[in-house]
Amino acid sequence: MRKLFRRKKSLLSNQKGIGGRGEDAAVAYLQNQKYKIITLNWFNPGGKRLGEIDIVAREGAEIVFVEVKTRSVAVGVGVVPEEQITRAKVQKLDRVAQKYIAQHGLWNVSWRIDAISVVYAQGDDRDPEIKHLKSIFY
Repeated sequence: MRKLFRRKKSLLSNQKGIGGRGEDAAVAYLQNQKYKIITLNWFNPGGKRLGEIDIVAREGAEIVFVEVKTRSVAVGVGVVPEEQITRAKVQKLDRVAQKYIAQHGLWNVSWRIDAISVVYAQGDDRDPEIKHLKSIFY
């Protein structure tokens, strides 16, 4: 029984690792596209925790809240990480984004929510496929 617990724990930490690499790849992609990164993994520090935004950035004068979805897949398997962004997830991101805006007094600033999909081919962590979806909403 003890062995099984250790294995599950290592699988979970491995999944967190791929997510972290995906966020790093998304940050590099955004910086290459001339976005200014403001903060990573933002959540409201006081009161009820509403959720987390992976990346808060600026594109010109516009604030961009970015949800990053990362997967590692076998070559040729059609996996679309952004399909994991549900209506409920977008609504949650909207609430967290509004909390960020309120806490920073940015009500007069234009903003949007984007998603970045990062797909690594299994065994190759170097060059992921990145897809940037702007202004996601339901």
